[in-house]
Amino acid sequence: MCVAARGRGDVRVAFQAPLYPMLSNLDTASSAHSHGHVWSTWRNHLGRRLYLRKHAKDPRASPYASPSRQHDCAGLPAAYTFVGDGEPLYSETLEYVENLRWAGVRAKVDVYRCDAHAFDMLPPGWALSRRAIERFDEQIAYAVEHYEAEQPGS
Repeated sequence: MCVAARGRGDVRVAFQAPLYPMLSNLDTASSAHSHGHVWSTWRNHLGRRLYLRKHAKDPRASPYASPSRQHDCAGLPAAYTFVGDGEPLYSETLEYVENLRWAGVRAKVDVYRCDAHAFDMLPPGWALSRRAIERFDEQIAYAVEHYEAEQPGS
């Protein structure tokens, strides 16, 4: 959405916090042979096919559909996310954050030792989940205080 908003210019996004995002339509080092808890290679492929249909494996798919391959991240909003180091979306999450940083965009990622996708919701009260949620809440509170995006025409 941030890439599309930047391209259209009709809305400016102040901050992005993508959680468990499918950022690449192609297999990555972490998604190609994943048998992680909750999300796996099979589920990743199914999600891509349902979203992109015949373009699911197209290396030229739109960067709107595969933002980890967006090479020009200049002008995108600051970002925060977290990811487990054993989950399928690990590599593409880190690639996206690195692309943002390379473009001079302030981007932070916390990496947790975990192979469960969406681990912050599993199981309730798990210390790792609580830590991830607390850190996420801190980053959102910081964003609310420090980021603003003046809208076109205002």
